[in-house]
Amino acid sequence: MVWSHPGISIEDLVDRIKGFVDILVLASGYQSSGLPAIWDVGSIKKALKWGIFFEDVLKSLRSYANYEESVKELDAALSHLTSDPNFPLGLTDMSSATLSNARRLVLEHFLHAHPIKDTHLAAFLRAVVEIDMDELSESHSDSSSAYIGRLDLQMESLDLAAKKLLPKNDAIVDELCQFSHWRSRCLSYLLDKRTIKLLSGAQLILEAPKEQWIRVFDGLKSSSDPCYENLLEIVEILLLGLISSKWNYMIQQLIALPCDFVSISKKFLDLHELVSRKFSFQGNSSALLSNKENDILEYLTSLLNFQPHKLWKLPSVLVAAALPLW
Repeated sequence: MVWSHPGISIEDLVDRIKGFVDILVLASGYQSSGLPAIWDVGSIKKALKWGIFFEDVLKSLRSYANYEESVKELDAALSHLTSDPNFPLGLTDMSSATLSNARRLVLEHFLHAHPIKDTHLAAFLRAVVEIDMDELSESHSDSSSAYIGRLDLQMESLDLAAKKLLPKNDAIVDELCQFSHWRSRCLSYLLDKRTIKLLSGAQLILEAPKEQWIRVFDGLKSSSDPCYENLLEIVEILLLGLISSKWNYMIQQLIALPCDFVSISKKFLDLHELVSRKFSFQGNSSALLSNKENDILEYLTSLLNFQPHKLWKLPSVLVAAALPLW
């Protein structure tokens, strides 16, 4: 045995790795029983601290003799551990290299939890910020300012905005929080079980010939709803059917969407130009759509002819996704 870390034996480290694997499985969203795993801010911080622990062990190992041999011994122990048929399949590539970046591993498993709910995402973001603040407080008397400075540097490196266009520090944090909250609400709607069921129903109904699905919706709005109170649900189903072909792409783009710090006035100008272009080229836009999409748009337009305000009651991400087609 050449393991050279004096603070922990290789056997104790492997035992802790086994516990860490259980944490990663729970972080993915489900318990071994199949029930959803519930995580609050404190629990997420504990999981992240486990990741930091393994990073510190691997980092400090470099300062002791026989570093390369120690790493090989650890990788051999991990290979034996992951070869167990009961070991989680998604973690079979675990090695000293992945443990050197264990905090990132924890974050990835939390973000891959499905479905991502508002409470889960809010607790996750708060835990990450508090962990960072705790670390900064050890070396900075004003950890808040240091954290803002770190955000500034990261945004510059990611080219999210030119430095001269960035608002004040407090505004940056406020903008990031608002953007994260908006994206979380959008994703929560798109990934919600109710939405997925409506999407499946929309696809099934709209696969029928035009005359048949129109009879279905006409029956829904007239048979037991003389005041058209369920018009909102009909419009929602039609909009979901309209964008169903780009569903996965839309979710991927929403996840990857950066916070660009565009001012409110600029957003209004962009919206005005979008609407202007729509009416300027309305005669040509139908040529870019399929017959099915044109049929859906025609029926939607007839439904909302006298009450377009109904769209304000629908999730913004749904209306925004369908707006370019309308």
